[in-house]
Amino acid sequence: MEACNKVISFFPLPEEQKADSIVKYFQGIFQSYMYNPSNGLVESLLYSSSIEVIQNDSLKHLLTSWKDVFTDYQEEESIVVTELRSLEKFILDEMDFSQMRMNAVSGEKNIKTFNSIRFQNFIIKIQFSTNQLLQAMEEEDIDQHLQSIIRLSEQEIDQ
Repeated sequence: MEACNKVISFFPLPEEQKADSIVKYFQGIFQSYMYNPSNGLVESLLYSSSIEVIQNDSLKHLLTSWKDVFTDYQEEESIVVTELRSLEKFILDEMDFSQMRMNAVSGEKNIKTFNSIRFQNFIIKIQFSTNQLLQAMEEEDIDQHLQSIIRLSEQEIDQ
């Protein structure tokens, strides 16, 4: 999200953008981490009668709702990934990497690409979708959901 904000702050680029920041932040847009926890144990509990062994109803509810919580998150995440792939294809098609310097956007074609409405729309759309993903995480409270499963599981084991 920060990388998108920084790249957007550079719009429109001057004739020759020499700041290393734009390249640094532009590369940061592609540095994303997918959240793919192993759900084997939860699914094993849900699809067998093993869940009935768990006495804590709150833990049972959290475990049975986990798949829906995680699926909602993955749906939002897949939108961001799709948009990043589209941006990457656009960049590969439109930019001249032989004109790129390590710390600058250079070359008339590259500056024109960075200043194009299409490129700017890609960045703004990725920023929006990333924000939606973060909101979904907050609304679903994924971290709290997992922390509660761990805490209640530990209590269940200690009984």
